[in-house]
Amino acid sequence: MIQPWTEAPNAAVKALESDINDQPKSMRSRLKSLNTMQIVAASVVQKLDNGGFKHLPKKLADEISFVGKDNIANLSAVKNLMTMGKKNVYAYHGCETGLGNLLPGIKVHVLGPPTLKQSETIRKQRSRDVDQFWHLTEDRLDRGMESQSLFPGYATRPANKLPTEVRWLAQRLDKAQGEQLLGIVRALDKQLNNTSLILLFETEGKKLLFPGDAQIENWNYALASPMAALLDGVDLYKVGHHGSLNATPKAMWNRFGKKGGKSKPNRLTSVLSTMPGKHGHEEDQTEVPRQTLLKELQDNSNLHATHVMDPDVLCDIIEIEL
Repeated sequence: MIQPWTEAPNAAVKALESDINDQPKSMRSRLKSLNTMQIVAASVVQKLDNGGFKHLPKKLADEISFVGKDNIANLSAVKNLMTMGKKNVYAYHGCETGLGNLLPGIKVHVLGPPTLKQSETIRKQRSRDVDQFWHLTEDRLDRGMESQSLFPGYATRPANKLPTEVRWLAQRLDKAQGEQLLGIVRALDKQLNNTSLILLFETEGKKLLFPGDAQIENWNYALASPMAALLDGVDLYKVGHHGSLNATPKAMWNRFGKKGGKSKPNRLTSVLSTMPGKHGHEEDQTEVPRQTLLKELQDNSNLHATHVMDPDVLCDIIEIEL
């Protein structure tokens, strides 16, 4: 079982040390921030499920719920992963996976995520917008859920009973609150995606790249390392994060020597699991899948995508000739 280093059981928030190549204090701080973000997401989703934020536009509430639920920590799943394999490897950029005996003839390269010691990018991002912001947000949400009123002891009035002349203000305040919550769960999504494993499998002259949900901060370290040369001959690319804006950096895409038009020999194969209308918006160019990326994949690779499959088709079988 291969998992990112952030899921190592002895890398818990209260741990005193870790068996990975990192500085324990920095690592514990990072994990504490991730844990706090997941608590925030759970608080938001719980309040939505209990009828809170009922005046939000449905589309906005649905997106908050979708992104929030996608990032709630699943403790039972994490515990199962710890015990499913004979040996668990908590991987980071450049580490050995120990899969040589299990997969003879196949090399497994770990391009990401980097540890905090390896990547100053992640360290700087964490110190800039994670620690204080998330702790303050968690505290505010917890207090808000404990009380039915922002100002306990003072007279309140249901939104539908407000005087006509002030209802417009209440609606705008509700929408502003919803947009702030969406910003919170989106930021959480981005942070957690930067712990995704980036794995490249190499065998018989073929290379298959699986980057999970890795975002730009995760990719930046891999692209600046000598291991970036492994990307030049990729044969199959599992498109990152359902085709989102930051998961297929141009610096990575431009290294794919086998991309090209339909007449390209041994043309790159790309596979995409996605569902339009669940993440982002076209007006601010954050929609998933990103339309410009989708066009590039269609024009310069043999694209296999779930959103264009017939509803009654269970799967799309792709064969790679060795």
